[in-house]
Amino acid sequence: MARRQREHALQALLGRLDAEAGALDTEEDEREPVHAPARWSGVKLVLDQAAVSALAEQPSEAQRQVRRAMTAASRLRREVTVPTVPTVPTVPTVILAELYRGSGRNQMIDSLLSRETEALELRDSDRVLARLVGGVLAAAGPGSEDLADAHVVAAAVEAGGGVILTVDVDDLTRLANPYRTIVVERLSSR
Repeated sequence: MARRQREHALQALLGRLDAEAGALDTEEDEREPVHAPARWSGVKLVLDQAAVSALAEQPSEAQRQVRRAMTAASRLRREVTVPTVPTVPTVPTVILAELYRGSGRNQMIDSLLSRETEALELRDSDRVLARLVGGVLAAAGPGSEDLADAHVVAAAVEAGGGVILTVDVDDLTRLANPYRTIVVERLSSR
């Protein structure tokens, strides 16, 4: 029940931010500031393979959804002023291994990363993240088939909470289930 309440509160906040992000053409001074509840001030946006792929490909509903979430996350951090939380969405670098699948695809991903160098935080796997990933996998049960998805959840855990955009809702929800501060959001499949 408590998880459902947290998800509802976060959905309401993200809905408001999404609506405000759609009105970004107004003057900066005329916008009403976002007043996020203190418990959500550390929420991190983490992108999985499908979300990064949507950014790299031709315009689509999924790409628009990711861009709206990025804009909302950026505005939230700017207006709430949380200096300890990075101001851009995180992409664990292991996700890039899922995306680099041939010269044409590699070029598209490299182009995205060059264009979005200020808009995306690439999170390399180090010992700290590896321990978190191991904990996520241990909580989910035996096997390492969810290694890349576990990196996405671990990046959100490391930030103290987060919203994960994905088309793989079932697997990521299963991995994120033990963590109260993580919400998995469905990304449009088109």
